[in-house]
Amino acid sequence: MSDLFPPRVRLVTARYGRELAVACVVIGLITLAAGGAVAATSETETVTEERNPQRVETAVETSAVVADDDSVWEEGATLENNARYLINDTPVLTVTPVTDAPSGTEVTHQLRMEVRAVADGETFWRNETVLVKETTTATDGTARTNATIDVRELDERLDNTTERLRNVGSLSVSLSVSTTYDTGDYAGELSASAPLRVTENAYWIDGELSSDRQHSTPVTRETEVPPDYGLLLSLFAGSVGAFGMGGVLWMGREDAVDVGAIREEIHRRRHDEWISCGSIPMWVDKEQVQLDTLEDVVDVAIDGNQRVIHDQRSDIYAVIDGDMIYYYCREGSWDQMAWPDVGTIDAAAEEQSAAEAAANADGMLGDAPDPDDEDAWEQL
Repeated sequence: MSDLFPPRVRLVTARYGRELAVACVVIGLITLAAGGAVAATSETETVTEERNPQRVETAVETSAVVADDDSVWEEGATLENNARYLINDTPVLTVTPVTDAPSGTEVTHQLRMEVRAVADGETFWRNETVLVKETTTATDGTARTNATIDVRELDERLDNTTERLRNVGSLSVSLSVSTTYDTGDYAGELSASAPLRVTENAYWIDGELSSDRQHSTPVTRETEVPPDYGLLLSLFAGSVGAFGMGGVLWMGREDAVDVGAIREEIHRRRHDEWISCGSIPMWVDKEQVQLDTLEDVVDVAIDGNQRVIHDQRSDIYAVIDGDMIYYYCREGSWDQMAWPDVGTIDAAAEEQSAAEAAANADGMLGDAPDPDDEDAWEQL
């Protein structure tokens, strides 16, 4: 395992690396199988869709023609959807229910005006007038119906009724519109109401006379749900991570690393304040005591208030105390470091050298003349 990891982590990995590696591989296989199951499993869900949407909406528009030549508006001008109308200037109000619906829709508009007498919050008299009830067909998506109200006449009637109900109750006027429709696919009814305010000089509809409704046909169908790609990616990444961690742990198991070196590093870091690097003379005339661990050497230094010298060349930790040297060396002993074995001459090499020498001698004497020959000197 890389030296980037703390030594204690490497030591734990060395002790349990094999088991942890196997566990990581098992987890990786399980995660990979789970990802495969998620990818292979096809799920469906029921989806409800709203089809053939149609909207029907009814609103009321107002208009009035200026009938007074002394008006602030031009005589004969048509006022539309005004916030206020003056009774003397525009005595007749035109109320127009307008319904937006699919072309060809059969629409029935009914506009009613109700006068109500109220006392102590309860109605004790009412009068209802149907201003218009008409059935028409929506053309270009619109159906319209017109109704008129003579506001001067209404004002006089209200004055007479109020006089009769003096000290009895109060009067209120309201307009209500109801729309019945049939689009061919959908049928229904819309309704709305709002007060009609009439004062000494003016009148207006106090509120929105509008209503709407949305129609659609719900259709359910089964659809296949795509897999959760985020979950798949997480499972795949987890599987790769587990396999990778298993490989790291397997490389750091006890039979693959130097456990003694790791323990020595732990002791070195723990007692670093008592250790100094230096060069130890190996041939000093002192008695040597070899201790089992670096921690034992540090204990001797602590007891004698001395320093531990680390000779990095021979990797020896030693405390020199008088005529004694207390040392720890993970491999070898003091004598082996001081007097290294230079080795003996290789017998095979000696034999080879002797054989080569004999061969050379034979080669030199093989061509020599016979010494008993009288012409030997001449041959030489």
